[in-house]
Amino acid sequence: MTMRRYPSLRGPFALALALHAILFLLFAIQFDSTARRIEFPQAEIIEAIALDDPRVLTEEKPQTPEPAPLVPEQAAEPESVIPPEEQGPNPEELRRAQQAEAERQAAEELRRQEKARKLAQEEQKEARRKAEAEALARKRAEEARQKALAEAEAKRRAEEEAKRRAEEEAKRRAEAEVKRKAEEEARRKAEAEALARKRAEEARQKALAEAEAKRRAEEEAKRRAEEEA
Repeated sequence: MTMRRYPSLRGPFALALALHAILFLLFAIQFDSTARRIEFPQAEIIEAIALDDPRVLTEEKPQTPEPAPLVPEQAAEPESVIPPEEQGPNPEELRRAQQAEAERQAAEELRRQEKARKLAQEEQKEARRKAEAEALARKRAEEARQKALAEAEAKRRAEEEAKRRAEEEAKRRAEAEVKRKAEEEARRKAEAEALARKRAEEARQKALAEAEAKRRAEEEAKRRAEEEA
């Protein structure tokens, strides 16, 4: 999932302040223009008569007739009142409505900024969690690789040791076999020599016995011959 990155909230906050200031100025200008549009009753115009005679200006003052007292029946008619439906919106109500709308928009902007801030924090947490998970996975992969290398090295050394021992055992057995064969050959040779010596002695003893028997036979024959003679 591609994760969005929100900028710092200083920019949106400053933008919200500027928006509030602009709305306030607009409300003030509109209130001024609304106040100017209100119709006020026109004052009665009094015609003035200019006197050209300087004597009148210096010697006699113009006599201003005193207004006759007003009786209730002759009282001035009240100014015409414009019906509420023709007066247009009340400026105060309009100002309050505009201020409420501005506050609502400001609150909406603040809620949007808060939502964006929370979303950015969640995405930062998610990115941090993902980075930690990836780092942990890389660490475990490296540990597994080092363990595999150590096991392979131990296996290689064990195989080399077994091979060396096998070679030494084969050499020892070969040497033992050579020694055994040499000893067997020596024993066999000694036995053959002993047998030869024994047979030679037996032959010598037999020859001696035969010679002794021949000698005795000759002596017996000589003695008999002498006795007969």
